[in-house]
Amino acid sequence: MTVSSVTVAKVPGTWNPRRALWPVIAAVVSAATAVCTFVAPSLTVFALGAVLGVAALVAIVRPAVALSSAMAPVLAALTVTVLNFFGALTSVPLGAYVPLVIVGIVVVLAARHLSSAYPLPSVLAVILCVLGIIGTLVGRIFFGISGGILPVVVPMLLVAAPLTFSDDVTAGAIRRWSRWASLGCTAVVALIGFAYLRPDVVSVGVINHEKSFLVLGAIGFALVGRSVLAGSAAIVATVFAFLEYPAATYGLVAAAAVIGLIAFVPRYRTPAGPVAVSVAITAATLLTAFNIEPLLGLRGQYFQTVGKVDNSTTRLQIYGDVFRAVRDPWFGSLFTNDVTVQAKLNGSLRVVPAHSDVLTMYLGGGLVAAVVFVMIFASATYAVMRARASLTGEQYAAAAVMITVALGGLAGGLVNPVLLNPTTSVVVVVCLLGGLSIARSGAGSPSSPRVPRKASRHAVPVGSRRRRPPVIAEATRATRHRHARADDAPTPQL
Repeated sequence: MTVSSVTVAKVPGTWNPRRALWPVIAAVVSAATAVCTFVAPSLTVFALGAVLGVAALVAIVRPAVALSSAMAPVLAALTVTVLNFFGALTSVPLGAYVPLVIVGIVVVLAARHLSSAYPLPSVLAVILCVLGIIGTLVGRIFFGISGGILPVVVPMLLVAAPLTFSDDVTAGAIRRWSRWASLGCTAVVALIGFAYLRPDVVSVGVINHEKSFLVLGAIGFALVGRSVLAGSAAIVATVFAFLEYPAATYGLVAAAAVIGLIAFVPRYRTPAGPVAVSVAITAATLLTAFNIEPLLGLRGQYFQTVGKVDNSTTRLQIYGDVFRAVRDPWFGSLFTNDVTVQAKLNGSLRVVPAHSDVLTMYLGGGLVAAVVFVMIFASATYAVMRARASLTGEQYAAAAVMITVALGGLAGGLVNPVLLNPTTSVVVVVCLLGGLSIARSGAGSPSSPRVPRKASRHAVPVGSRRRRPPVIAEATRATRHRHARADDAPTPQL
């Protein structure tokens, strides 16, 4: 009996130990370099860490880009954020936009096509980007403003383009990249704690409690990747960062986690449930932003509990200055003015941000811009909820975690200028982009139609024939041959 050799074709997205070894080596060496950085900070160590970080970026992100995965821009944004822990990018002119450029290149390389599914988030993003970019340019040219809304609206261009990535990445690849994303979020969360422990090594202006919403990504992606190690590391990093600086932002992040559970855990059979959740997100966010006193009252009690200095009075003063500085309640100044205010702090006037992303939008573009801004997040949540039936379990879980992370950034931005930091806004925006692209791929596209998951996996599409396994097909042909020989045999004469 001769045994013929069988050649197994490589399936895209399957586990390849040799390729997986390079990211592991790069991550381990980068971690060792980070430890050396904290022990003996020097320019040489920083340069070595940057080189190894770029190697990790290529080793981890490149396979996701090659397979056109929606995880690729998320991994790229997290890697660049970790590499910029010392604030090297923000120390040079326009360096804060380098992460956006890198992520934009990854998106261009990984995206497959445009999609007409769930167009509302992209339409709203286009409106916000057009108003923000044109208004800021007019303000700089004719009114001489120094700031503007560009750190928010320029990254939002990624959401304005209705991009779709590949929808045929295997479940194993999604879990593997989710584990890497969890470790990336965990690294940022750990750096938050080190920023307050060793401000001479980690720049507090770049890595601080405003990025605490990545706790949701650290834990959520670990659950998607089914990794106990990644989940344990995420919990330890979260506790460490909280103990070093117990900011009230963690409470808002916890509220965003609850909203994510309400939105994505139940299985809504009709559009009424997703619509109600999206409307509730929009209404609750706007009401909280424009009636901040009750929230600040809770902050005061929280600060007494953790022993932190209460800055609620200062925040109320800044928010009052914002409402007095708004030119028109509906359209503001169409973003032609600075989105900062002059507040009297410690007896002197200082130019400070609004310390609220929603009120920043209100200051620049009035109530219309604030509503459009919040509705981008709410409509993205609706898109992922509605696409659940057409996605695999891993796809839906990854998309749900991405949108929950973005909602965490929105919640943290109620009392912090989260999205006014370009490096932070890139992370929030790519999470919106990733969740939307997965939802759109599930909704179907001309190049990759999908069958709803609730349909039977044994069902045969209309107009097509079921392919039989080779053994059954061979047996069927042999049976037909015998029947044909029997039919051709001469009939006996009696």
